[in-house]
Parts: sequence; C-alpha cells; structure tokens
Amino acid sequence: MRRGEIDLLLAWLPVEEPDLSVGPVLFRESRVAAVSSDHRLADRKSASVEVFADCGVIGDESPLPEYWDDAFMPFYAPSGRKIERSHNAANLEELFAIISSGDAVHAMAAHATRFHVRPDIAYLHLHDAPPLSWGLVWRSDDDSAMVRAFVRTARELGTMSL
Repeated sequence: MRRGEIDLLLAWLPVEEPDLSVGPVLFRESRVAAVSSDHRLADRKSASVEVFADCGVIGDESPLPEYWDDAFMPFYAPSGRKIERSHNAANLEELFAIISSGDAVHAMAAHATRFHVRPDIAYLHLHDAPPLSWGLVWRSDDDSAMVRAFVRTARELGTMSL
C-alpha cells in the first residue's frame, strides 16, 4: 500500500500508523484458540485467554508494531500472567506446523475454523477474548475519488458480525 500498489486494504484493527487512514469497521468476528488435535484441551468447545499463559504462543518472525501484536495476541492473560512467545513463525504454514506439533497454541480469527480445517488442529472458541474488528485502511495522502467513494459506500452499508 505504501508503494502505491494497492489503494485500499481490509485489515484487522487497530492500525495506528500516522501515514495511514482507518475507515469504517466492516465486520467483527470472534477468536479461537488453535491447538494440536492431541492437545489436552482439544476436546473442549471453548477456552479462556488464560490458556495462552499456560502453553506459550507463537510470535511473528517479522517485527510488528507492539500495539498491533498485543491487540491480536495479548502479552498478558486476564489474570496478569505473562503470555510467552515460545516460538516464531514466518508464515501460516509454519504457524500450523508448530501448533500441530503440540509445542504451542495460538489465537486466530474464527474464520480459520472454516478456511483452515486440518485434522491435526482443533479450534476452541475463546469465550473471554474481545472480537476482532476488520476495517478499511488507505494511505492518508491518497485523496482519490475512488477511495472516497468506496469508503463512503462501506460506511453506508454498516458493520456485520461473524
């Protein structure tokens, strides 16, 4: 987007970069914990964010803004216990490999239960995690009529929950 290759991005929020504008939230979705199918929690339907403090999670190999990382995978459980990033992954396949090995668990957006069905991964609804918000993002210096029209239409359509 910063290179001008795309005009608008649908991204999970928050986005706080000063050169980027954030438009309307288009949808919200719940979160799930991804665990190995033979993990002790795999038979449960739901779990608490506290499980991440017990098991360790996966960090990103690329540096992420701290506020963004914390918003998706908090650094602390509701009890105040630290959630350790015990492994790093560069992409989704590496993330799934670490989870399926049983070495860590991780939070994901609920759409993973539909689009990333795997026999070696179980998903548990996170009953105490706030929903993820997804919204439009564009370069603040982009004042094109197309971007303005798209954002205006998105605002008129409102937000849906998944």
